[in-house]
Amino acid sequence: MKVVIVMMGSKNKMMKNLKIWLMGFLLISSSQVFAQSLTAEQWSVPLHNSQGTVSLSHYKGKVLWIDFWASWCPPCRASFPWMNAMQQKYGQYGFQVVGINVDENSADGVNFLRQHPAAFDVYFDPNGQAPELFNVQGMPTSLLVDRQGQVHLMHIGFEPQQKAELEAKIRAVLSGE
Repeated sequence: MKVVIVMMGSKNKMMKNLKIWLMGFLLISSSQVFAQSLTAEQWSVPLHNSQGTVSLSHYKGKVLWIDFWASWCPPCRASFPWMNAMQQKYGQYGFQVVGINVDENSADGVNFLRQHPAAFDVYFDPNGQAPELFNVQGMPTSLLVDRQGQVHLMHIGFEPQQKAELEAKIRAVLSGE
């Protein structure tokens, strides 16, 4: 699995952020999210939206892009058009984007979606159970999971210049590489 971190800002700020991230990485590197596949607990975390409650196990057998996002996050806002495009382009091949909003107040996520509609499934986790199970360290955090539940990528942040690289990874997982 590959972990990608996006660093923005001044050199001093980037170095400080890198040091903080490295400390965090060392603390969580043996955690569930760095396992070869999703755990039973991760598959069964309850996800809520206006249509009811499901778990990620609802999506077993599909290639998943699990995206943790928040309404206050500019990179999250920038990622929505790309995730919509990926869902539209690859959905017919068994690809599914699953957005998990982590705002403490779900109404903030609902308002965000009015301005940035999602063409993929979106759930709300105001209690933070899912991000805790996945050891989410930044916004957005995305995981690329194959049909067997193997995690191929954990990606923190979103930069438009990464679109082609991320799409190539999705294609590779869809093709079984």
